[in-house]
Amino acid sequence: MSEGFEVIEALPGWPGRPSDGHKGTFGTLIVVGGSEGMIGAPALSRRAGLRVGAGLVKVVTEAGVLGSVLTVEPSGTGVGVAAWSGAGMEEVLGRVDERRKAVVAVGPGWGVGDGRGEALRVVLGSGRRVVVDADGLNVLAGELWKGGTGGMNPPAKRGEGELVLTPHPGEFGRLAAAAGLDVDADDRVRGAVGLARRLSGVVVLKGRGTVVSDGRRVYVNQTGNAALATAGTGDVLTGVIGGLMAQGMGGFDAAVLGVWGHGRAAEVLVGSGGAGGVLARELADAVGRVRWGGTPSR
Repeated sequence: MSEGFEVIEALPGWPGRPSDGHKGTFGTLIVVGGSEGMIGAPALSRRAGLRVGAGLVKVVTEAGVLGSVLTVEPSGTGVGVAAWSGAGMEEVLGRVDERRKAVVAVGPGWGVGDGRGEALRVVLGSGRRVVVDADGLNVLAGELWKGGTGGMNPPAKRGEGELVLTPHPGEFGRLAAAAGLDVDADDRVRGAVGLARRLSGVVVLKGRGTVVSDGRRVYVNQTGNAALATAGTGDVLTGVIGGLMAQGMGGFDAAVLGVWGHGRAAEVLVGSGGAGGVLARELADAVGRVRWGGTPSR
């Protein structure tokens, strides 16, 4: 142990794949996101979740863009909502996940405002396992923590479901400020540990040397390259982590293996064409090749 946390270096193994399994065996991921001009984000998360082995990935998005999202990545079902609200989110989650066993990834391309705060409160309070990324993090910081921690309801009262947050440095700064944390922006490890403890969740602080912490353990990733410096790669990571959780992995292990595989996929792509010009959907496909290539190794 070091400074109250344990540094983890060993990678967990990929989820098992029994030969007699069916799509129900391998879990369901629900991606909540997408908006006008941002149809690719939830589609990329869906593609990545399927590539790492989730049995089914459903998309919940604005009704006006649902057809476009399904066209970008048609491998699964989708539900359109007329407007974001707490009651609407509760109804749609009950409809697409009646047994309350799915993992929910909320935020890719989602936008902010217009009832999204209440919708996110419902997701966090539902007891489901949740990954929050992108605009989901902005909603969390800007609407659920107005005026600092005094206005916070979830995630502290979210129930028993695991919570994983995947901020880039800017999103991390907003979350830390909203949570009342005084952190050194240059000390990424202590920052991730502090926010994870404050939220009782898992924080994935993205960037070169992505830091994963649940407040007790820390993993600093060493894979990846400049191929990740393009739009949509964060949406891919959200789908990878959510897809692994849907298959039964715990949030910390899914985040560790997810960021390792995400970075390793970028290395695979560079080996076949250089660090520039990589598309996020190619990264999702490369994650699939890494996932099915066998036991992770350094």
